[in-house]
Amino acid sequence: MTKAEMLKQYKEKFQREAQEKYSEFIIFMKSDGFIETIDTIGNFALKQPMFYKKISEEIYLVFNLPVFYLIKTQGFHADFWKVYAKSETELLKKLIPENNKIFLMPSFDLKRDSELYKQERSKL
Repeated sequence: MTKAEMLKQYKEKFQREAQEKYSEFIIFMKSDGFIETIDTIGNFALKQPMFYKKISEEIYLVFNLPVFYLIKTQGFHADFWKVYAKSETELLKKLIPENNKIFLMPSFDLKRDSELYKQERSKL
């Protein structure tokens, strides 16, 4: 196998794995009741997908996909946040103060980090 063939094979495997992670993530988000939208303000990653779920009166769990447009070259990445916001409008339409956002896990991985998610979801 030539070096070019090996590189091509590696890139194809990388892209396939990124797509599989993305598909698993979407299934998880939908099955757990997250709402999908686009970050239009830049609280997480401007013009990139984000998923949120209200878990208490003023607490939201948020996953954002900071480099979604680069999924084929950078892989799949979802950052996990806990956000304090008084309303859905505040979460989606206003800049959130940094002290109201807790960055729980960069590059959240369903297999590796599911316990963290379960812990945060159950903290009420």
